[in-house]
This record gives sequence, C-alpha cells and structure tokens, in this order.
Amino acid sequence: MGVGGISSAMLGGNVVITDIEKVVPLMQQNVNANINNIKKIGGNIIAQKLDWFQCEKDVPNIVQLFNNSSSCHDNEQVETCSQLPVIDFILSADVIWIESLIEPLINT
Repeated sequence: MGVGGISSAMLGGNVVITDIEKVVPLMQQNVNANINNIKKIGGNIIAQKLDWFQCEKDVPNIVQLFNNSSSCHDNEQVETCSQLPVIDFILSADVIWIESLIEPLINT
C-alpha cells in the first residue's frame, strides 16, 4: 500500500498518501520501512486517512499537513501558504473498483 506515493517521496517529493482508516496502519508500516532512504534523498511522506464519504472531516486535516510542510517556498509569505497549499500533482492508483465510488471521489 502506498507504493506510488513512496516512490514519489524517494524521488524527493513532499508526499501525503491517503486511504481509508483501516488501511493507514499498513501504509504507515511501508512508510516506516522506507523513511530513512526517503529522508536521505530529501523527500518527505505522511500517511493520512481520507474517507471520500467523510471528506469534510478529512480534507482540512490533509490541507493542514501541506501547510505545515516544506511546500512553502522561501520567497513566499507565510500567509499565502496558509491560505492555499502548493500541490503539484495528485497521483492515484486503484481508486475505483465499483461505480458507486466515482461520485464521492469527484466530490472529494
């Protein structure tokens, strides 16, 4: 779990990987197994819960993680980063396996 995000972090990315709550511990195990190599390269990764059916609860937590991360550039003012996180890419893998998940994903 989290292979795409871990790979991105291994390339130096600042990454938040997400899944439903019951999967986060497994993702965290995979992050822990790779964190030393990720840090050597200058990457960063966090495993976080994101339930598309409760996105109003989970999305603010993820935005806060980005605001507290190194996504702010030196020449930006802190107020700018606290208002809008810098997200360069959204990668996804195996996110839709039944049609009823399409609308919650789009809404998230």
